[in-house]
Amino acid sequence: MTTFALGFLFMRRHAEARWVVGGFICMILVTVATGRVFGLVPLSGLFSLVHIICWSPALYVLLTRRPFLQGRSLYAVWSGAITACIIFSFIFDIPDAAIYLDHMLGIGLLS
Repeated sequence: MTTFALGFLFMRRHAEARWVVGGFICMILVTVATGRVFGLVPLSGLFSLVHIICWSPALYVLLTRRPFLQGRSLYAVWSGAITACIIFSFIFDIPDAAIYLDHMLGIGLLS
């Protein structure tokens, strides 16, 4: 969470930071809305699915523009750290989201 919060420091000058912070805010809003509007139980698979949906645009921007390879600055270090953080999170989020969707949709492919 700290890595995402540090994005606020770079939002003014860097579009990638705006994508990251926007994805983080989107994640919070979608998580709250799914519980209140749709009554979904906040299981870990739901959080994983929301992470994938909300953070994928930011990860795409980070990987295509690669600000972490552009010199040595605090911003370059942060952009590398947040890119690694999202990728590491997706290692766990993708299987969890698949299990959650399989369960919620009653498909039964993973059981």
